[in-house]
Amino acid sequence: MENALRELTLETPRLLIRHVRRSDANADYFALLSDEHGCLMDGYEPLKAMDETFAERMGFICQDAARYAIVHRESGRVIGETGLRVMDDRAVPYCMIDYKIHPDFRRQGYGREAVSALLDACFRRVGVPLVVAAVLPQNVASLRLVEALGFTREGLRRMSCAHDRFGPSDEVYFSLKADEWPGEAPLRRDVQPRRD
Repeated sequence: MENALRELTLETPRLLIRHVRRSDANADYFALLSDEHGCLMDGYEPLKAMDETFAERMGFICQDAARYAIVHRESGRVIGETGLRVMDDRAVPYCMIDYKIHPDFRRQGYGREAVSALLDACFRRVGVPLVVAAVLPQNVASLRLVEALGFTREGLRRMSCAHDRFGPSDEVYFSLKADEWPGEAPLRRDVQPRRD
């Protein structure tokens, strides 16, 4: 499963979803990592400057085999990121998904388009049996997105994450099984795997 996730590159009508590259360490990616609301919903403090801390964070992100940049095809800008982590604490191996969209591109369907394409690839190409999303209760937009995509609300997991600002925080867990996925992703075509 992990090897197949390393090879994913997806294209939708408006987006290219590909692995994060060192060349992405620019103002667009900094905007993601410094966005107050987005970082608060992800559980960490926003970055303040494009400094050594930013470079270190980008280095860490680039090493993650299943961390993807969401690229706006028309402008070529990185407008978001998403990731998958293979987990093994259930009866079947599964993936945890996370995602974030640049503030200038929110509420335009980009999150849904990107997450739908990634789910479709997980279920149809990689053979992932289950995808799980953990969402902070105050992240209303993300709660709506996972529900709209057909995820089932599993419940509240108390003190499940260490939030930089709030300390131990609750998360709402959702899951979607492969046989529940309707396969309505707006995939255009597969793109060749990265070679860098």
